[in-house]
Amino acid sequence: MRALLTSLVALSACSQWDAPVVRALDYRIDRPRVVAVQTDLEQIGRGQSVLIDGLILSDTPPQSVQVLVCGFVEGQRTRVGDARCFQNDELVQQIATALPAIWTPPEISGDCPDFNDAFTDTFQPNTEVDNTAPPPLVRLCAADVLLAVRATWADGRTAMGSTHIEIASEDGPTPPRELRLPLQLRVPPTASAGDEVALEAVFGDPTRSRGYQWYVSDGELLKTGLTRIQRLEDEYALTDNILRIPDDYSGPLTVALVANGSYFSGQTVWRTAVIEVTP
Repeated sequence: MRALLTSLVALSACSQWDAPVVRALDYRIDRPRVVAVQTDLEQIGRGQSVLIDGLILSDTPPQSVQVLVCGFVEGQRTRVGDARCFQNDELVQQIATALPAIWTPPEISGDCPDFNDAFTDTFQPNTEVDNTAPPPLVRLCAADVLLAVRATWADGRTAMGSTHIEIASEDGPTPPRELRLPLQLRVPPTASAGDEVALEAVFGDPTRSRGYQWYVSDGELLKTGLTRIQRLEDEYALTDNILRIPDDYSGPLTVALVANGSYFSGQTVWRTAVIEVTP
C-alpha cells in the first residue's frame, strides 16, 4: 500500500494537456482514436453510480473495449492528474468491458480533514509561479481520479482517452448531468471529390469557454480542427468550418465534432455525420 500511494503522490504533481497547436492540426481519423470520454456526474456521491461513455473513431470497430479507473484506492482520498497513471498496472482497475458503462465505486471511509489543518499538506509552495494569488478551492473529502476508455483492434492497434472524476465521501451535491444536450452537426449529405463544403454546429449552450474539436476521415479543415463560438443566435452558440475534400476521394467521409466540457462549461458532448463523396 505504501508503494502504491507513493506512486500516486508523484502523479498528482502535474497534468498532461495537449498543446493547442497540436489539437488544431491533428484532426484526421488516420488511426484509431478515443477522442472524448463523458460522465453524467461531475462528482460521484456516496452510494451513487456514474454513467460513462466514449467516442471511438476508426475505420473499423474495435475488437474489445475496456473502461478503466486509475488512482482509486478504496478508502483513500487520492488525487491523480496525469494520464501516465495508466502505465502503472498496479494503479489501474478495469470496471467495464462495453460502452456505455455504469460504475458504483466503493465508499471512501474515514473522517474528512479540517481544511485549515490539511491546507499546508495540500498546497505546497512552488517557487516557479506567483504564490500571491489565493489557492483554488479543493474538496478535501473527495478522491480525484482518472477514468479511461481503452479500445483494442484485432491487428494489435490500441487507442485510449481519459477524463477526471471526483469520488466524494459524502452524499452527491448535484443531480446527474444531461448527456443529450441539443447539439446539431450540419453537413451536406453528398458532395463531389475536390469540393469545399460548409460544416456547421448549433449548440443549445452559449457557454463561451467551450472549445469545439473537429475530426474528419480525410481532407483539409480550412479553419483547423479547433474552433470557438463564431456567433450567438437566440441563446444558441454557432461554430463552423470548411472541409476541402481531396480530388481523388470517393466513398463515405466521416465528420465528428466534440464540444469540450470543463468545470466551468459543463458536459462534454459530441455528434458524428457522414458525407457520401462521389468522384
